[in-house]
Amino acid sequence: MEEVSGQDLQQFFYQWLMIPQNPELKVTWNYDIRSRKAVITVLQMQEHIFNFPLEISLVSGGDIYTVKTEISLRETHISVDSTGPPDTVIPDPNVKLLFHQVQ
Repeated sequence: MEEVSGQDLQQFFYQWLMIPQNPELKVTWNYDIRSRKAVITVLQMQEHIFNFPLEISLVSGGDIYTVKTEISLRETHISVDSTGPPDTVIPDPNVKLLFHQVQ
């Protein structure tokens, strides 16, 4: 698979097959009026820190804007330009990641 993809998949297989848990993510957000940005925080609550891509959708007035970011730290902050506070923020809107969302 590495030959075809051109990527080193060692970390991928190690974290998803050898680690006896899945990511537990706490996703929070706030809106900064001055900078006109939604600031999203993704916190990995489990012991082992996973490395994975994550899509996050911001829904505002029926419009949906999706950003993709790489999660590789215990705490990741993402700033997204926004004309106002989103109605809701949805992590992994297309259900591509195996994780548990915690409050």
